[in-house]
Amino acid sequence: MTTKLKVMRKFSLSFLLLANGVFAQNTTAIIENISNSGLHQIVIPAEIRSLSKSDFSDFRIYDERGTEIPYKLQMQQTEKSTFQFKPFTIVSRNSIPKKNSEIVIEIPLSENNEITLYIANAEVTKKFSVSGSYDQKHWFGLVNNREWAYIQNERSTSAYKSIPLPLNKYKFLKIAFDDKKTLPLNVIQAGYFQSSKSDQQLSEVIKAEKISTSKNKESKQTVLRFNFKKKPFVGQLKFEVSSPNFYNRHARLYKYVTFKNRRKDIVRQETIAEFELNSDKNNTFSVDPIAETIFYLEIDDRDNPPLKFSKIEFAQQLLTVIADLEAQKKYTVKTGNPKMQLPDYDLFNDSHTSNDSLPKATIAAIAFHQNERIKSENDSLWQKPWFMWFCITVGGIAILYFSIALIKDLNK
Repeated sequence: MTTKLKVMRKFSLSFLLLANGVFAQNTTAIIENISNSGLHQIVIPAEIRSLSKSDFSDFRIYDERGTEIPYKLQMQQTEKSTFQFKPFTIVSRNSIPKKNSEIVIEIPLSENNEITLYIANAEVTKKFSVSGSYDQKHWFGLVNNREWAYIQNERSTSAYKSIPLPLNKYKFLKIAFDDKKTLPLNVIQAGYFQSSKSDQQLSEVIKAEKISTSKNKESKQTVLRFNFKKKPFVGQLKFEVSSPNFYNRHARLYKYVTFKNRRKDIVRQETIAEFELNSDKNNTFSVDPIAETIFYLEIDDRDNPPLKFSKIEFAQQLLTVIADLEAQKKYTVKTGNPKMQLPDYDLFNDSHTSNDSLPKATIAAIAFHQNERIKSENDSLWQKPWFMWFCITVGGIAILYFSIALIKDLNK
């Protein structure tokens, strides 16, 4: 009886593993708002990301015929720096043939440490000097006998060339070029690049299923545990503290990881990020995407009362794909197939995909199929539907046989 029971258990386990291999999870959705044919920007919803692999290698777009549509994945940063050229006024231009040429520039800035010239392409070597003045009558040296060896832009008919300067407060700058061996340069504009930072749009705020708090009196630390139903891919955390009014606490985000050591599973902490919670700041922090359903925040209270949070928000960095779509056609999104690998598509040129004016398409009608069989063009024999039903039939007969034999043994 013991031998038959063992055989029955092994057979049942093998059958369950086989059935589990035949079925898997899959997620589908559709793409809407395709107004015109051409490149479209598609924002990936949080739900699609949570049901996809961490590297997004299982994400696919298909047309009505089931043809795979190439796309380009773009992860937006939470902060974006932009540079804009601001021209100064060119007061005068003077040139002495075969000797030198000069331009005088009015500087409206209170302080200046760099000047940028917009120059027509020239494959020449040019020496120059820079002087400064408050009244255009008395000039004082800033740069002497500096040299440009290459003044050319391969993608345009003109180029920007910057001249670093000692920090100064001169209202006027004079740039004198040595034209003894070469003809004068065609200086189109003079100015500077102004940088600005802007926060990028984040996807919808993610809500934690549960936030629990514990206090460790020995280490004088407070630990918050965050639970999520699905992988959240958190890219930004924002904390609002109601009390105390003044604080400065070191905080550490961490998770638990399991690794094998001499055939034993060992669990240890792994730090995700560290930052300071401070009453003088807005306490918003960007981190590498966190794909853990459970992670922790450890706060060093020292001898202070623990922080009380009025709000804790989680958000994702904006993830988009750029795809070439046709109007009036239907497109389907599929993800969640563990067999999928990163696709090898032709890369779009950045000049096409960096335009913020690209029309926006949206992903809708997201459906999660727990027991949908993942189809493959090259299914093995054991993945065929008829083979699955054959296994079910054989399994049923085998279970019936062992059950009858077991009853007979029990009667004896």
